[in-house]
Amino acid sequence: MDTAVDRTITHLPTPGDHYSPSTGSAIVTVIYQMTRWHVQTGAQSRVIVGKGTRHDYPVGECIEVPFGPLPSKKQKAIDIALGRIGLGRANIRRTVRPALEALNADYTGAIVAYNSPASMNVFREKCPRAIVALYCQNSLFASYTSSEAVRTLKGADRVICCSGYIKDELQQKLGKQDDRLFTVHNGSDTDMFRPADTVPEGRPRILFVGRVIPDKGPNLLLSAAVNLANKGLDFEIRIVGSAGFNARADLSPFERNLRELANQLGDRVVFVPFQDRVQVINEYRSATIFCAPSNWEDPCPLIVPEGMACGLPVVASRKGGIPEVGQDTVLYFNPPNSDELADQLEKLLVDPALRRDLALRARARAEQVSWKNQYKLVHQALFGETPPVSTVEM
Repeated sequence: MDTAVDRTITHLPTPGDHYSPSTGSAIVTVIYQMTRWHVQTGAQSRVIVGKGTRHDYPVGECIEVPFGPLPSKKQKAIDIALGRIGLGRANIRRTVRPALEALNADYTGAIVAYNSPASMNVFREKCPRAIVALYCQNSLFASYTSSEAVRTLKGADRVICCSGYIKDELQQKLGKQDDRLFTVHNGSDTDMFRPADTVPEGRPRILFVGRVIPDKGPNLLLSAAVNLANKGLDFEIRIVGSAGFNARADLSPFERNLRELANQLGDRVVFVPFQDRVQVINEYRSATIFCAPSNWEDPCPLIVPEGMACGLPVVASRKGGIPEVGQDTVLYFNPPNSDELADQLEKLLVDPALRRDLALRARARAEQVSWKNQYKLVHQALFGETPPVSTVEM
C-alpha cells in the first residue's frame, strides 16, 4: 500500500489579496517565499485567490474562487457577539467558504490559512484527512474569549506564529501549553535583498520603509530628527511608503501632518510613495541607516530582516517580535520615546566603525533567518520532517 505523504500545500491568503509583487502585503510575501522553496523540492503549491485579483508571481498554481466581500464593521461586531455565545462567527465563515471550491473532500495535503481562525473548522469539515493549519501574522484573538479560541482552533492541526510574542499571546489565551503551536519568524530573501556593492556617498541617509500610519511610527522618526538637527548633525530622512499599498492614493490626514512636521527640517526629509517589492530594494541599497520605529507590538515586520539583509545598521523599537529577529545586531529604543530614538541614531551617525560592525552582524543574522531556512521550519511544522533535498538549490 502506498503510504507516501501528500506534501501538497494549499495556501489561503486574505480573501481579495493579490498574489503579486505589486502588493506590499506581508502575507502574500510569505506565501510566495514558501511556494518558491516548496516547489524546488518537487512538491506542489497552490494558492486560492479571488476572481478578478492579480496573481502574477511566477510560481504556484493559482485557483480562482468567488470570494464575497470581507465583513463590514457591523458584521464583525455581530460575529463577536455570536462567537461569545458559542454560535461561531457566521459572517467571516461565509466569506471564506468559497475557498472550499478549490478542495476535494479526499484531499490529504496541507491547507494553510493566513490570519483566518474562522476557516479552521470550515476546512476540517470539508477535508477531514487534510493537515489544517492557521498561520498567524498578527494578534488574532484579542476579541475572543478563551473558550471561543479553543472551539475555533478545534479543527486546526497546526498553528504557526510569526514570532514568539504571538505564540505566547495565543498560548495564554488557550490557557495551557499546546504542542500544535510553532514559531517561525518572518525572514528575507537574502539573494534579492543584499548589500550595495559600494557604500553610498554624501549625506548619511536614514531610511523608513512601510505603511505611513501611526502604528509604524514615522512621526517618532521625524521628532527624533528634529532633535538631531538641533545638535547640528548632518543627515537626511527618506520616508518610503503610503498609508496603503497604492502610490497614487490621496494623502491621509496623518500623512499631511507628517509633512507639516517635516517642514522644520527643510530639505533633510524626502517622502516617496509606496514602492513594490522590486522597487524598494534600491531604497535599502542607497541608505546608510535603517529605522523601524514601530509604535505598537509589531508581530514580526518584514522590513527588519530585509534591512538587515541589505547590510544596514538598524535602529528599531523594542516591541513585539522585532527583538527576536534583530537579537543583538540591532540598536533598540522604547517607543514613543523619540529622544531615546535620537540617541541611538546619533551613535550611528557619529561612528562609522559602529555602523560597519552592526551592518556585518545584521547581514549574518539575516542569513540565519533567510526564507530558505524559514521554509524548512514551516515544512517541519506541517509534515513533521525536513523537506527532501532538491536537485536545484535546497
